Amino acid sequence: ASAWGLHTDHTAVAALEAATVAARNQVLATLQAAGLVRANGSRDTKLAKKQMLAAMGEDHRKTATGDVCLDADACEASEDTLLEAYAEYSTLDKVLSNDIPALYKGTTTPIQTRYGLADTGRTTSSGPNIQNVRRLPGIRECFRPRPGYVYAQADYHAFELFALAQTCLDLFGTSALADALNAGLDPHTQVASVILGKTYEETKALVKAKDHDAEMARQTAKVSGFGFPGGLGFARLVDFAHKGYGVTITEAEARILKGQWFQAWPEMRQFFAHVDTLKQENGYTLQVKRSGRWRSGASYCAACNSHFQGLAADGAKAALFLVSRACYVEPTSPLFGSRIVAFVHDEIILESPIDKAPEAAEELSRLMVLGAREHMPDMSIRAEPCLMSVWSKQAATLRDDAGRLMVWNPST
Repeated sequence: ASAWGLHTDHTAVAALEAATVAARNQVLATLQAAGLVRANGSRDTKLAKKQMLAAMGEDHRKTATGDVCLDADACEASEDTLLEAYAEYSTLDKVLSNDIPALYKGTTTPIQTRYGLADTGRTTSSGPNIQNVRRLPGIRECFRPRPGYVYAQADYHAFELFALAQTCLDLFGTSALADALNAGLDPHTQVASVILGKTYEETKALVKAKDHDAEMARQTAKVSGFGFPGGLGFARLVDFAHKGYGVTITEAEARILKGQWFQAWPEMRQFFAHVDTLKQENGYTLQVKRSGRWRSGASYCAACNSHFQGLAADGAKAALFLVSRACYVEPTSPLFGSRIVAFVHDEIILESPIDKAPEAAEELSRLMVLGAREHMPDMSIRAEPCLMSVWSKQAATLRDDAGRLMVWNPST
């Protein structure tokens, strides 16, 4: 088993390193011209703090000690060109000092991350963290299957939203979100229709036609769908919207958005009321349905998250067990001989022999749905299969005229 893991391509890593050095040097020249980085490469934090105060005034973020915060999120939230460059320089520097060396190691020996368990029930990953690969273009594409193999991959569609809907069904017996998901509707378009005051079909047509207002409404709906269920307050949601989705809203607009979100999914008022009942002296205590796993001493946001994140995590790990068993001990399975090389919350990636890969990916998808349904029996779970020549977020499911899966590669 020690021979299995994620492998990287030396040429791809070298190209990424060269591109990153060029990008860092370009940003460095801008920052040195402004005095934010000295000639020896060290940062002038005093000047950077002055820049932050000039850009944000008293609205600037603070560190735990009350000082001016200069982390990447704070710099990006400032919308100041120089401070954004300051954050980018830090990111590129970390890629060169941390990510590139780790990627080079994968060209000679397999990268085998260490998995752990978070309080919500989700897995963690370290040494390196493959569950949170930097978004810098080209990093994932350094990972390549070995000769004679391709990546067979599947990931769940809107998995945590399905888990949230199942949680509400278990708690209250009804869920508008569950009805929408099981009917094949897009929940973000549903909330966008409330924002726009239009029907679902009208909004769907506008989004498809790339109408600007409709696209922005759907993007804003994503903010509500991924922010409010975890108990985010209005101030934190404003930051969440800007950082994660490029949506700029005020706290007042966030309040309106929450009302629109409640209009789409009225059961969420009951959900938060239920979480309120779980508070005890040492925090919130809850039990995840199906697995029966308990969590205590949680914060309010953690209690909100643990209901559906925990359920999704339990379903994904049940699927992981089924897939592992098929790969190792079921000779008649299309997965026998494939090996799991990455588990990324709602995504499983295998190295599969090329001649068996299409059937392996289909079976991977089937087992992932089967495992998840042990924990979400009332939901129409989906896990789209895909074959990849490299690991990429851009990968798509491709089929030939007979419907058999084909391998996606960056030049497809």
